[in-house]
Amino acid sequence: MTTTDNNLITHEFRAAENLSDLLTVKELATYLQVSVHTIYYWRGQGDGPEAVLLGKHLRFPKRAVIEWSLGTAA
Repeated sequence: MTTTDNNLITHEFRAAENLSDLLTVKELATYLQVSVHTIYYWRGQGDGPEAVLLGKHLRFPKRAVIEWSLGTAA
């Protein structure tokens, strides 16, 4: 294996480690103690935490959720 191969594998492993840092819509709703409908409503209004699409699935980085909640709490 070359150094490039090792770097690629290390990068992919680190990316996989971070998958737990992504919340589903249901997990986000539970964390914020709101309904799933509220999450989708906020998204439709252009509000709520930053989300990423993985295929057709919404995921919310925990970092974005924390930043958003601190910004809305102020």
